[in-house]
Amino acid sequence: MVLLSLASCNNVYRIAKHNIPGITDYLVFDLDIIDKPDTAFIFPQSDQALLLPSPSDWVTGKHVSKRQDFETFLRRTGTVSFLIIKNDSILYENYFHNYRQSTAAQVFSITKSLVSALVGIAIEEGYITDINQKVSDFIPAYKEDGRDAITVMHLLNMTDGLNFSDYTTMHLLLGMYYHNNQKAYVDKIKLKHNPGEVFEYKSVSTLILGMVLEQATGRPLAKYIEEKIWKPLGMEYTAAMMLDSPDGTPLAYGGLVARARDLAKIGRLYINKGNWEGTQIIPEKWVENSFLRDTVFGQYYNYNKSWWLDTYIDRPLFEKRDLFAGGYAGQVLYINPEHDLIIVRQGNKRSGIKWGNSISKLAFLIVNEKNDEEPFFIDKNFLAGNYKNHSGINFEIKIVNNRLLITDGFVTIPLEKESMLNYRNRKENIQLFIDYIEGEVNGLFLDRNRSIEYFSKDVEFIVEVD
Repeated sequence: MVLLSLASCNNVYRIAKHNIPGITDYLVFDLDIIDKPDTAFIFPQSDQALLLPSPSDWVTGKHVSKRQDFETFLRRTGTVSFLIIKNDSILYENYFHNYRQSTAAQVFSITKSLVSALVGIAIEEGYITDINQKVSDFIPAYKEDGRDAITVMHLLNMTDGLNFSDYTTMHLLLGMYYHNNQKAYVDKIKLKHNPGEVFEYKSVSTLILGMVLEQATGRPLAKYIEEKIWKPLGMEYTAAMMLDSPDGTPLAYGGLVARARDLAKIGRLYINKGNWEGTQIIPEKWVENSFLRDTVFGQYYNYNKSWWLDTYIDRPLFEKRDLFAGGYAGQVLYINPEHDLIIVRQGNKRSGIKWGNSISKLAFLIVNEKNDEEPFFIDKNFLAGNYKNHSGINFEIKIVNNRLLITDGFVTIPLEKESMLNYRNRKENIQLFIDYIEGEVNGLFLDRNRSIEYFSKDVEFIVEVD
């Protein structure tokens, strides 16, 4: 009933016929074509042998048998393309389920990260003043109902406060996805929170960013992608942007249709700080800042400028410098500048796997394939003790029967090791990140429901082991 109230008859037909989105949805949507250049940039094949780690060593979110080999795992989890590029050369490339190198697929929310790059370009070119420019300068309807406080930065970081959430209001997302007038849909969404206070992942934020870019630049989003990204980077294949109707609004939050090799070129662009073969495509500072974590103005520390920073923790949290673009059904573009490493995964289902985080751990194993051990080891017993934040709130870490427990005196929660510097309880949505400097545990970052605080170590004590 809710969906029917959001959609026209045509939209109801789309929802009823296609229901759950898939990577071939572009076949039933209107498209704006993104032309390729006359000359393509081609990644060469590497002559380096790659030892593919067992999926049981790098997959998170789902148990994987140690007996399952790399390619059987990819095939069984609905993967259609998997590409690993290091030092500008292809280490591994394979396609499954009748997909080939030339087969197009919708990449869903990887589109959001591309839109972020375009915003950086548009600011550099003067179409947008800066990230603090108000959205209402481009969308007049947002001058009303307190929405005039929403800025471009709020949309990039999904702290705009609009009453929408991809995770908790799936019916709204589905209704928007199949809506044939998404501009009118956007105009009606009201505020739930004050802008700049709360992070909430929502595709409508990037839908609005796409509209802002079209208004600011005076050209369709697909043509701006073609001019600023697709042709300069020497993409091998024509791409497309899905529209809500003929000559309509682009699905800037998830409508890019592309191939794995061309997605990898976006990764190469970010590895090279926005520079492509001597030409600065995206402002260097824009790219560098995309890799940084922050918590100001309601920002989630694992999300910045429409890129995910929720990667495998192999060093202190705020020293991490890798990221990924992630989309529905496990689409991933992972980028690691330190090791000049790019990994692309496209698939027709997620299969319960945290693909972005998993692939970042795969990257760690590839880089450290000759090392049998982690770069350093922290005995969990060194974590035991009391911790206090700046407000005087404290908790205790205990080690009982070799298990790490966190307690505030009332509730005790067990945490499992995710990496050398990270413990987690996914069910309770709690994470600990160890602040480890020069061999000393100075404190812990505690993440509770995506809100992170720092707790310094207050009192050390000796743990008695039974």
